[in-house]
This record gives sequence, structure tokens and C-alpha cells, in this order.
Amino acid sequence: MSPDRPWWWSAARSWRSVPGRRPCAVRRPERPAVPRPTGPAGTVRRGRSRARTLGCSGHRAEEYRDGVLIGRTAEWAGIEAALAAARDAQGRTVLLRGEAGVGKTALLDRAAETPGFRVLRATGVEAESDLAYASAHQLLYPLLPFLDDLPATQAGAVRVALGLEAGSTPDRFLVALGFLSLVSEAAHDEPLLLALDDVQWWDTASLDALLFVARRVAAEPVLLLLAAREQAGTGDEAITAVARLPGVLELPVGGLPDDDVGALMAAVVGVAPPEAVSHALAERTHGNPLALVEMVRVLTPDQLAGRDPLPDALSLGERLERPFLQRAAVLPPTARDLLLVAAAEPGGELDVLAEAAGVDGLDRVLEAVETSGLVRYDGRNLLYTHPLARAAVYGDAGARERHEAHLRLAAVQEARGQADRAVWHRAAATLGIDDGLAAALDGVAERSRLRSGHAAAAAAYERAADLSSTGAERVRRLSAAADSAWLAGQSARARLLVERAEPIAGDPLSRGRLVALRARAASRGGEVDEAHRLFLAGADLLRDVSPGDARELLAEAVEAAAYAGDLDRLEEISVSAQGLRAAASPRERFLAAWLEVSNHGMRAHDVEDPTVLLADLALGADLGEPRVTVWCGIAALNLGDPTGMMQHYVRALEQARRAGAAGSLPYVLEHSAMSLALAGNFGASRSGAEEGLRLARESEQQRSAGQLLAILAFVAATVGDEEECLRCADEARAIAGPRSLGLTNATVTWARSRLDLGLGRYDQAVDRLVALASAEPGEGHPVIALWCTPDLVESAARARRTAEVGDAVARIAARAGAVASTPGTALAATWCRGLLGGPGAEEDLATAAEGLAGLGLPLGAARARLALGELLRRERKVRAAREHLRAALEGFQSLGARVWAERAAAELRASGEGASAAEVDGIDSLTAQELQIVRYVSQGASNKDIAAQLFLSPRTVEYHLYKAYPKLGVASRGQLISRFAGALTQRVDA
Repeated sequence: MSPDRPWWWSAARSWRSVPGRRPCAVRRPERPAVPRPTGPAGTVRRGRSRARTLGCSGHRAEEYRDGVLIGRTAEWAGIEAALAAARDAQGRTVLLRGEAGVGKTALLDRAAETPGFRVLRATGVEAESDLAYASAHQLLYPLLPFLDDLPATQAGAVRVALGLEAGSTPDRFLVALGFLSLVSEAAHDEPLLLALDDVQWWDTASLDALLFVARRVAAEPVLLLLAAREQAGTGDEAITAVARLPGVLELPVGGLPDDDVGALMAAVVGVAPPEAVSHALAERTHGNPLALVEMVRVLTPDQLAGRDPLPDALSLGERLERPFLQRAAVLPPTARDLLLVAAAEPGGELDVLAEAAGVDGLDRVLEAVETSGLVRYDGRNLLYTHPLARAAVYGDAGARERHEAHLRLAAVQEARGQADRAVWHRAAATLGIDDGLAAALDGVAERSRLRSGHAAAAAAYERAADLSSTGAERVRRLSAAADSAWLAGQSARARLLVERAEPIAGDPLSRGRLVALRARAASRGGEVDEAHRLFLAGADLLRDVSPGDARELLAEAVEAAAYAGDLDRLEEISVSAQGLRAAASPRERFLAAWLEVSNHGMRAHDVEDPTVLLADLALGADLGEPRVTVWCGIAALNLGDPTGMMQHYVRALEQARRAGAAGSLPYVLEHSAMSLALAGNFGASRSGAEEGLRLARESEQQRSAGQLLAILAFVAATVGDEEECLRCADEARAIAGPRSLGLTNATVTWARSRLDLGLGRYDQAVDRLVALASAEPGEGHPVIALWCTPDLVESAARARRTAEVGDAVARIAARAGAVASTPGTALAATWCRGLLGGPGAEEDLATAAEGLAGLGLPLGAARARLALGELLRRERKVRAAREHLRAALEGFQSLGARVWAERAAAELRASGEGASAAEVDGIDSLTAQELQIVRYVSQGASNKDIAAQLFLSPRTVEYHLYKAYPKLGVASRGQLISRFAGALTQRVDA
């Protein structure tokens, strides 16, 4: 075995040869044959000619009756409906949940025999739950030949994640996208069933990827059938995560009723027991099928016939484990040794187990353990027939026996090059301190990290910390574990690890980095006040020992202050940055410039020497980090360069998409979508915000989710969709309110006020915007209050409340005079003067309209022209009024701003000229995702390319594309490109 392959490589290949099973192959015309997996890596079975019992000892725990498992009619109906939907390319996810032995696996087996489905199977193993992508490899190994059909970035990420080749650490979302593409390829020719057992024990990396796939198979002929054991304190997070999937069908699997107990007993023993015996057995076992089958094995014929009393009731654990232990107890010592090492090593490779157990005469011993029904041999691996059998054998052994078994396995696996697995076995056999073993676990963690197995790395670092002899090493490893948990998206676990490390962290460097982890977790969850406090505290601890890290934390504190809407905190950050060692590296120089621009630009103070700052800020975009590139865009805006801002946002999107960094996209799309909305590009804004919201929810980025919902509310308000605006605004408020996210709360207020303005509710709009101007941090935001000044002035002018907006007009005029002001700010101030009327109003409105159009702000330009047309009509300058009203109407219609177009049309009719209806091209009828997809198609992108950009499967792209065709009145890609390329580029320039 190659030493750089993961320890489970050989075990996962066990589908190659299974005695008694005819080999199958997956074939597509242009591809090499791909073996259909059997055994632990998957199986395909077709048809059934006779009824069989289903159990863990060569029999099944339930019997078919009329083709349906006894007592499982309702559950099977749900599964059958999901199978039928999958045949029609309507992907489904079904979750079977229940206690051990209740028959979940039997239902998976029954589903796997459905004709016409390609079946892949995988089973979670408790001992593998901290091994990155162990379950995913077991599931997807048969599909690896399809890797050549994937985009190169996805294929490379999958190969690195599965340990097939070395490479830089792939983004975990890119790995998941590669898994999705593999699943889509496998379902190309026939429907695909993923039968996944014991999901509560799946490793985190595999589970995250599985959930990613499950969210994106709605248009795929794929059924994910998952079974999870409900057991207090075990796997709760996994079950909850699956249950939260949109559209998941949950099927609780409980015990059998008395009548079905009797039918099952008849199937097992060949004769139906008396009703009283069936009732008593149902009462003692709670109808658990596995418990029933195992109890029957130890009952005498007289007990089964009702002539002798049944045993006293036992606990569920005892009921299920006792029969297994009784079978193991009668085996010879060598066979029991083999069973124990098999329980300690779930991979099951027989030659490894036999060598570790010191077995002589393997054929004889193997026959004995198979006869017991506790294990089965598939030609390569020796596997327990049920997890409870394994748990019973392992738990019944003494601590010394278990430790010796792990040490023997470690020695064998180390000799075979399975180094990581050997280290874990040594760790399982060690109770005290062992610095050498801790160092070895560091190596395991690092190799997991390089494969994007951050959760597995966290587990290895945490176990290494337990084995460390010094407090310093324990803190270092707990910090590394927390950092890895954070990268895995396990915020709660990261916090717990930090809490373990903080009391024993003595030096400022360790304490500062721990505080930084807490700060980032708080920031990601939207707790921006706490995040700001922690960022500053961490920077204070690090300023002398690691100035670069301190500057990094202060840069992140800027972000927290901005989301809180408390720009006065920027002065506090600036003071904290003073005295730091001079920036040396390009990154440090950029961060120093970012801090200075943030303090002055966001707070409307002039920057003394922007030339040097601009040079240092330019370094940030070359770092290749989407988040940092967004900061470059924000800095450009603060220095009066809105064009540069948008260029940086576009570049940040390209960086994130090229790297497959889906975790970064929500933050990037927040800024891009808001800028596009302000520019009047509502289609692009809406599609970007919806994409970002979906990814933010998946990665539990509450801060981004709230802001993206607020942006969607703003877009809906501007185009006049009141229902959508209020829905998104309420959802955004639910996130932002408890977290004091001033930016999001202010954006929601602006959206609601713009809705009121568009619908003619002027007094309500003024009330909202006046309150926003004086709102405290956490509820408002000074920059948003500044940007919405034209809305406030227009609302006040129409409500005849202009006396209330003097301070707001003075603020925007002062900001327009600042050196760092954007050209748009000066034009907005001019627009506001024109809205207030008086001498020079016509000239001000005309100047604003022309200038805003020149800056690429068509909505503002159209609104200024509308106001100018209204003013001219009131002054009886009808001919000039019509010219501007006509231009305003065309502008609103081209943007899809329906309510504004209606107002312009009414004004135009009042001037004596009819208003022409907007040309309907079908683009406005597209959903946000359809709009994104047809835009890419219009640029010549293939479905696979589009899928990679949008983190979808190619079939999902195809599904949305064919829904878009009739809306656009086209029937092919060629027609779409020839008719809509220009319009789509203008409408969706994201």
C-alpha cells in the first residue's frame, strides 16, 4: 500500500470481489466500465423472487409480506413515493430515524432492491467519525473513474480530499461541489439511490458534503435515503442537520405492534406463537424487531409455546447485547480474539485482523466466527453484521484487553504503511501522558488539514492536547483544534475548545490567538458588539509579541464596527493601531492603509495623503483573498472612487468563484449586490443576493444572511413588490434585531421607506427616514442615513414636510465638499436642492440627471428626470416636461422599476401625451437563478462551467435553462444567444 494513501483505502475497495455475487458494471458509451460496488462500498441488487427474513445473523430482522416488510407499510409507502419522484428527476431526501435494531437497515436493503436504480451504499462507523471523508470515500469510490469528466478544479479538490494525491488544501465547498458532480454523473443514465446507514456516525467532512449534495438534487434523478440511530447524546447534531434540509421527508421507525410481532415470530420460527406469548414479547422488547429475533434465539420451545414463563424484562441495551455476548462466549479463545480486534478496527481488512489477533488456522477460525452470526466475511473484509454486535463485544472486554488489541492493530498497520490509523489505535490504547504520541497526532492533524478535513484535524489536535505533558503544548494544540473546528464550520465546538485552553494559556501570544478565535466566531454569528470588543482585546494582547496578527485583528474590528453602525468605534481602533511596529510585508502595508482609510473615509474626514494610501491599498487585491479584495473596494469608495469599488467587487467574485471558495461568497455578494441595487441593476442584484443567501444559510453565516435579506427587501421595494419586500424585511429584522446589526437594520428601514415612497405613502416614508437619521448604533447606520437622503427629501417634498429635512440636506452637502467624497455624493446633494424647489431647481435637477446617468446610476437619473418633468409641467412648460418624462419612463421601464414607471406614465399622460407600454422581452419573468444561468449561457458558457460557477449540478443548470426558454420565447441556446446576449449582459452584469 502506498504510504500517502489513507488508511481506509484497502477497506473501501472491498467491492471488487465478493464470493457468490456476479460482478456488475456501470457503463456509459464513451466511458470506461466502472464496477458496481458491493459490500461496504455499495451494492446493487435487482429484483426478488422469494420472501426472506432480514436480520443481522444471516437472516433479516423483518419478513416480507406481499412484497412489503412486516409492520412497515407506512414507511415503505413514503420511500416508494420518493423512489417514484426520483425516477422523474425530482430529487428527494428521506430520513429514517429510530432506535437501534428497529429495522432501518432492513428498509434500506428493501429500497436497494428496487429495479432500475443504480445503488451506492455507505455506513457510518463510530470509530471513523473523526477521520476526514472516510464515509464519503466509502460511498463515492466506485465513481472515481468519473473524475476525468469533472472540471479540473473540482477533480483536483476531490483527489486531495480523498487522499488520492497531494496538493494545497482545497476549499471544503469545492470538495462538496466535486461530490455533487460525481453524483450527477452517476445519475446520468439511470436513477441513483444513495442508501446511507448510521448517519449519526458519519465524519463531519463527509456529512457536510452530503448535506451540500442533498440541497442541490431537486432536479436530479437521485434519492438520498438516510438512516440514523436515535440515542441520547449520540449523533444528535447530525440528525438535526439532516432534518433541517429543505423538503426532507422524516420517517420515524418505531416498534412493531402486537399483530406484526406475531407475524414476524412466525417467519423466524416457522410457526405462529400463541397470542399471549406475542403480546408478552412485544411488551418486553417494545416491538423492536432485532430484539425479538435475538430473544427468540435464547427461548426454549416451551417458552415459545407458552408452557414456561418468559425471562424477566431487560433494559433495551441488555436485551440487544445479551444474545450477542452469549454467542461470543461459546467460541474458542482465538475466535474471541479475532472478534475483539475486529470490534476495535472497523475497517475490517481480514489479513490485518488475523495478524493482529495472532490467528493460526484462519479458515477454521473464520468459519467459527461466521457461524456465530456476529460477523460476515465478504471476500476481503470481516465486518460485524450489526453495530450493536460490535459494541457488545468491545464493551464486554476488559480495559486491558481493549488496549492490547489496539496496540497490536497499531503495530500491524504501521508495518503496512497505514500510519494515521496506527496512530489513532495507539491513542486509543493510551490513558496517560505521551508526548511522542501527541506529536504523531499533530502529523495526523496536519495531513487531514491538507485534505480539507478540518473536523478530523480538530479531533487529532484535541486528542494530542490530552496527551501533552506541558501546559504550553496543551494550549497550542487546543488552539489548533479550535482553529480547525472554526474552518470546519463548527463554531460551537471551536468555542468549547477555546474555553478549555484559555484558563491554562499563560503567554500573551497564546491568549491573544484564543481571543481572536472567539472574536471571529462571534463576528460570523453576527454578534458584532462582542466581536468588536474581543478583536480589540486580542490586538492588545498581541501588539508587542506579534504586531502583524494585532493589525489583522484591528482590520477585522473595522468590519464589526461597520456592521454595528457605530463608526465612532473606528477612532478607538485607530488609536489602538498607533504604536504598532511599522508595516513591512505587502499584507501589513495594505492592512495599515485599510485602517487609516476606514477611520477617515467612513467617518467623512479628509485623508491627508491619498497617494501613498492608494499605492498600499493596491497591494490588497493582489493577495488573492476575496474578503481582502472587498476591503479594497470599500476603501476605494471611501476615497471617492465608485468605479474602482465595483472593479474590486467584480474581481473578488472572480477570485471566490475561481477558487471554489463558497464560504467567502456570501460576504462578497453582500457588497456586490448592494452596489448593483444602488446602480439600478436589479436583476443582477437579486440573483447575487439570493445565491449569497443560500450559501450563507448553509454555512450558518447569520450576519451575511441578514444583510442579504435586507438587500432583497430593498430591491423588491424599488421595483414595487410589496409582499416580497415585507417578507424579506421581516426575516432580516429577525436576524439583525437581537444582534444589533445596525447596517442591516438601517438597510431594512431604507427598504421599507422606499416602498412607501414608491407607493405614495409619503408621510410614512418621512417618519421612517427621519427616525433613521437619528438612530443609535445597532439600529441605524450613518452611511445608510446619508445615502437615503434623496429619498427623504423627495418624500418630504411630496408630503409638504420640507422643514424637517434641513439637517439631512446640510449633512450631504458637507459630505459632498469633502476631498474623499464620491462624485455621486455631490450629485445627490444637487438633486436634493432641486427637489426642494426654489430658484435654480430646474438647473439642479437637470445637472443631477445628466451626472447620475454619466456615473452609471440610471435609477437616480430617471428619478431626477421625473422630478424635473413634474416641475416643468407645473410651470406649464409642457413641451420640455414631456421630453424629460418620456426619458424617465423609458429609464424606469428598462430597469423593471414598475411603480416608478407607472408614476412617470401618469405624469406623461397628464401632460397630454400617451404613454407607451414597455416592451416585454421575458427577462423580467425569469427567477433570479434562471437569470444568472441564461446570462452565462448568453456568454457561451457550457452547463458544466455554469454549474461550477454557481455551485450547482449540471443537470440543475439544464433544468432551470429549459424552464427559462419558454419565458424568453426561444427553443435553443443558439436562439437565446442571438436574441438576448446584449440585453442579458446589460441586465445581469454580476
